[in-house]
Amino acid sequence: MQHFSPVVQFEQDPVQILDTLLPLYLNSQLLRALQESLASELTARMSAMSSATDNAIKLHKNLSRRSILLLGRSR
Repeated sequence: MQHFSPVVQFEQDPVQILDTLLPLYLNSQLLRALQESLASELTARMSAMSSATDNAIKLHKNLSRRSILLLGRSR
């Protein structure tokens, strides 16, 4: 014969659960917002540096062409 033991559930007061979970939830939302802000800032910096690099390459090419033209004219 099998012996069945009853299932015992312990439930906390909903106010106590809310008091425990609310600070954790707010903390996680604040952390998420800070992480998104940091990711956005880093993306903007990477984009700016990429544009600066592209502009420097274009400037270098233009200056190289001009110097070649000037050297050709001076001869």
